[in-house]
Amino acid sequence: MARKDYCICPTCPTYRECAEKADDRCFCTIGKSREGCISDESPGCKCHQCVVYQDVGFQKEFFCTRGTEQQQRVLSVLEMR
Repeated sequence: MARKDYCICPTCPTYRECAEKADDRCFCTIGKSREGCISDESPGCKCHQCVVYQDVGFQKEFFCTRGTEQQQRVLSVLEMR
């Protein structure tokens, strides 16, 4: 099975109808939602509960609003400068 088949993004409280219509999911691999569809982080994040997250060994979260693991790490380094 492909990673997308294990994705739990649609069950996350942060996931929105606009992402469903665009069939956006697996944000840990594709990065932020399209055109800022998902922007409110207050409902919470389920990334750490995802099999894909655990198998790959991700450490970050909120991929739908902050970007992929790699993107978030690069931003962290740049912010430290």
